[in-house]
Amino acid sequence: MNLKKTALVLLAVILASSLLIAGCTNEEKVLEKEGEVLENKEKTPETITVTDQEGREVTVPKEINRIVALGGPALRDVAILGAADKLVGTDLQSTSGNYFCVQAYPQIMDLPIVGTFNEPNIEAILELQPDLVLVSAAYTNADDVQGPTGIPTVALMGPQCDIRRYDDTYESLRIAGKLLGLEDRAEWLITYAEDKLNPIREITSKIPEEEKPKVYALVVHGINGTLAYAPLEWAGGYNVAKDFVISQDLWSARDIDPEKVLEWAPDVIIFGGSGGSTFADVLKAHPGLEATKAAKEGRIYQIFGPNFYHDLIQLVTETEYLAKLLHPDKFQDLDVEKEGNKMFKEVYGVDDLYNKVEEVRGLELYHWD
Repeated sequence: MNLKKTALVLLAVILASSLLIAGCTNEEKVLEKEGEVLENKEKTPETITVTDQEGREVTVPKEINRIVALGGPALRDVAILGAADKLVGTDLQSTSGNYFCVQAYPQIMDLPIVGTFNEPNIEAILELQPDLVLVSAAYTNADDVQGPTGIPTVALMGPQCDIRRYDDTYESLRIAGKLLGLEDRAEWLITYAEDKLNPIREITSKIPEEEKPKVYALVVHGINGTLAYAPLEWAGGYNVAKDFVISQDLWSARDIDPEKVLEWAPDVIIFGGSGGSTFADVLKAHPGLEATKAAKEGRIYQIFGPNFYHDLIQLVTETEYLAKLLHPDKFQDLDVEKEGNKMFKEVYGVDDLYNKVEEVRGLELYHWD
């Protein structure tokens, strides 16, 4: 009996041990599989999806370290958000040094060039191995880049100076901010710009329309065209060409018949351009303007434009500049140059950008004593 009992006990111990070993083995296998799943998850990059300003849904890596930006509008959004260090390539025009953001981050001028803003070099983009390509929606079709490269490509509008499209400026910043994990910075910039514009708009909104100076704004297509220029409207000017542009269902109008301009009888003419454009150049491009009241009274002023170069803070400082030109009695305490440099410093962290860009572009802005 004792032998039988001993045998039964031994058998029970052996069975229990076998079950224990089997259980441990199974548990190890489960843990091993769970570890493999976790490892695979860690290897799978996280992504986010955005709707760009061409209405396309684009899925991009959550972590972006290498960006190619095509066109000034896209480049400016990256730079003003403080992510210029992520840029690995850009277009030919953006390396010229005429942009505020390029003067703030001069290393942009040394970036590899991947074609022009509207004719990108696909092979050059592929060689740079970017995580993301940003294109300027007005100039480049995003699918024309994403299709042949397979690289996520997002279209942005960037800063918009047309009063009808200005909201796109903030939407563009918000999209770029989401892509780069800089949403807070984007919202700060939007609030900053609005806080600077609102005091100007509050004053000029109280000026009766009939008391606003009539202004002809040559601010697009170099010095050849006009549009519904937002800073002019915010500054309390009456844009003589705005109704014409809108009635023709145009974004801008160029080479308008001088006789029509004479009918509009502008009190002031403003013009953009760069590379040393002067009012003599304006008269050459628009014969007949010398007969306007603005020309006869010498109320012709150069601005920071043209529209292709616009920066968010440039739109703000241009509003202040025009407000003081058009309504000196209401803005006599506004030091435009000082305030402009202060804003650029607060946004870009660089001194004297107002003056640096004026010099680089060869402009002759109005300076108050």
